Amino acid sequence: MMWNNICGQTPKHSGSYQYESNGQKSDPVPIKVLEYVPTASLSISTGQPVMQTEDSVVLKIDNEDVLQGWNCWVNRGEKTNKIKLKLENDTVSLTFHTSRLRVPETIYWCTNNTGCRTNQITIRTSDKAVSLEMYPQSVVAGQSLTLRCLVWGTDRISRTVFYRDDRVIEEGDRSTYEIAAVSDSAEGRYKCHATFTSVARTSGPPYSVVSDNQDVFIQGIFFLSKNILALLPFCIIFYHLHT
Repeated sequence: MMWNNICGQTPKHSGSYQYESNGQKSDPVPIKVLEYVPTASLSISTGQPVMQTEDSVVLKIDNEDVLQGWNCWVNRGEKTNKIKLKLENDTVSLTFHTSRLRVPETIYWCTNNTGCRTNQITIRTSDKAVSLEMYPQSVVAGQSLTLRCLVWGTDRISRTVFYRDDRVIEEGDRSTYEIAAVSDSAEGRYKCHATFTSVARTSGPPYSVVSDNQDVFIQGIFFLSKNILALLPFCIIFYHLHT
């Protein structure tokens, strides 16, 4: 069995979905995406959605009410495990380290004892020397977004090409690409291509590596109170048999 994650959902993504395998199509499944404000939110405090294998990230759970009764979960493709949180009676925000990332995709989310749940966070791993980072990770319409092409172990980058949905959007000697005010048109799958040298290599041609893809979704923003706001990354998971 395999699954596809479709994140960044808003009501405009409501519709009928189906999958195709070996020329055969499934029955269509109607999906209606509602405006939903989760009671708690999960975010990446330290790290990026794409990390080097064996690295880890720090996640943060926030709730306007106390976090008593909440637990977090991790799925690495075949098994879901519980992450027990060390909570105090009045805790409303908590950070925790993940285990080392050793599989291609790891999914995290949190639930409480009444059935409420947070959004999910997906962390992917890569063994490539080049990765694409984005700041901030929660992209809100109208705000700025910076994409950075990072080469692990060196800053000697001579040329960088940025892509959205496999089309060149920027190229030159800068390792960052900035969008002053993002809109829905900025959504897409981004990557970068870096040409670089390393300190350890004193001769020969430079390296040329393309990063893994990084998905950018424009999220909605809701004010829950004068102190709390929520950025909503909706995700729909489609499960299907792999033949």
